[in-house]
Amino acid sequence: MKVSLLTDFGEGSLRLAYWKAKIHSSLREVQLVELSNQLASGDINEASVYIKNLLPAFDAPAFHIILQENDLSKDLVVFCYKTQYIVCANNGLPFLVMDDQQPETLYKISQESETAIESIINCYKNLLQDEEKIAEHYSEISTPVQKIPLKPIPQSGQIQANIVLIQNKQLLLTNILKNSFYQSIISDQFELMIDRFDPIVFSSEFSSSSLDHYSFNDAEYLQLHLSESTSKEIPFYYYQSIKLKAK
Repeated sequence: MKVSLLTDFGEGSLRLAYWKAKIHSSLREVQLVELSNQLASGDINEASVYIKNLLPAFDAPAFHIILQENDLSKDLVVFCYKTQYIVCANNGLPFLVMDDQQPETLYKISQESETAIESIINCYKNLLQDEEKIAEHYSEISTPVQKIPLKPIPQSGQIQANIVLIQNKQLLLTNILKNSFYQSIISDQFELMIDRFDPIVFSSEFSSSSLDHYSFNDAEYLQLHLSESTSKEIPFYYYQSIKLKAK
């Protein structure tokens, strides 16, 4: 079973180095995949976007560790999503990852006698030994912290959504899935509407570096590719509300 690591610890941090050393020394046969250690501090929305987009790249089963510095004092939980296991703090992240569906079972894995990484390693060993007997090792959390995910609002010929990630100032990842997009925008072109700015026209065709176009990533989320001139003019922000309108 592969193990992935997604944190805000920062590259080169002492905590990150210690955790990697503990994983490698305790789980010698494990292949550790570092997804990112540069998450925005305390931003569980960004963490949920990362993991939802990266889960399809893993063969099931896999074991994903998603933690941020300010969550280390909270209870740690494990849950199963699409035959993959995710360990995180009891901070609402499971609901963001699962689009507000409550996991069938959320188990508390943190133990007072263990550090966070020790609890995580022991959880992995218990799952590896027998997934069906996980309830014998841990107690179920009956009232987990809940968070409401950002969701697109589809209408006829248009859809309101959010920008959830910006890469290199020219690639905007939205929270619009491909199916929702085509149910609302029946056109090869659409306008991106932002308050106080003229609409930006996007096309499905990419013909030159000066054209704003769109595509879908491997997880089927809509991504907007900005030309250099557009990216300089429009101050985009994470979680900014946007509206797409068929042209």
